[in-house]
Amino acid sequence: MPLASCAQNLIFVDGFERLPPLSVTCPISLGSSRDAVLASADPSGPALTEVSGLALSRTQRAFDAPVLWVHNDSGGGARFSAYSLGTGARLKSYRLSGALIDASDWEDLALGPCGDAPGDCLYIGNFGNNAAREMAPIGTQGRQVLHIYKLPEPDLSSTVDNQALSAGVQVLKFSYGAGSPTLTADAETLLVDPTGDLSGGVAGDLYIVTKWNGAQAGFRRLFKFPLSLQGSATAALPALGGSFIGATQTRGDVSWGGELIVLGDYLNARIYRRSRSQTIGQALAASPCLTLGLPTGASEFQFEATGFDPDGGELIEISECSSAPKCNPPIHRTRLQR
Repeated sequence: MPLASCAQNLIFVDGFERLPPLSVTCPISLGSSRDAVLASADPSGPALTEVSGLALSRTQRAFDAPVLWVHNDSGGGARFSAYSLGTGARLKSYRLSGALIDASDWEDLALGPCGDAPGDCLYIGNFGNNAAREMAPIGTQGRQVLHIYKLPEPDLSSTVDNQALSAGVQVLKFSYGAGSPTLTADAETLLVDPTGDLSGGVAGDLYIVTKWNGAQAGFRRLFKFPLSLQGSATAALPALGGSFIGATQTRGDVSWGGELIVLGDYLNARIYRRSRSQTIGQALAASPCLTLGLPTGASEFQFEATGFDPDGGELIEISECSSAPKCNPPIHRTRLQR
């Protein structure tokens, strides 16, 4: 969906403004809480043993709180579930079905504009690739073609539990192209640009951050998967850079207004500001304006899922919690003063 020509107050057909503010102030943390735990009582699916992606719905609510979308890392099939952010209750689960759909290594989940159609889409990053950073020669092992699954956000009111989804599901294929220091790479962070910018970015552009161990920190890169290349062919993604803090990025999100970006590793979440004149890459090249350590009361350490609530007033974090067979991970919520 193209941006309108007006530079100051661009409006999409859904009636929501689609540009970050002219200037952005850094949020202040008002403290965090350890709230409800995610119920894993799903007789048709796996327990939540490796939560590696979350996203919060902009339009759907349950028990007076936004719907929380969650998926496991791997081993449970091509499935994801909807929960209540407020109570942790599982609402419904879904299965992806179709050619090229698998659950090799799902590492992140994002929600944003579909870009090529009205409404919001879920984006599931099947781009984990541990072999690339764990097996010699480093950066040559593992999958060379990775997938992101893009689908319209399911409507909880018109679907059934454990429904198979195939209509409208797109498989976005990519490889690491120009500027990548390695042939293959591992990634655990997927960002969707919800707004576009005044420097050529459009709503629906995707960004991938590769993850490397400390010894290979210099291999880390940010890759852009523009809306214009999200077709049937395998897109060779150019690397934009890798100057942002931290090599082992495991999670990230962009606020719905496009003005805040969070990148996190196992222990810290770092928030960056972005104005409408900045691309995602330019914003991440600056220093983070706020760094959050482990949430208050967190007994876990391996955090691999994070996201902003719809108005950007809270940061939600969930641990992978892979040390227990059924960990029922808690939802950590950090309130942000904007």
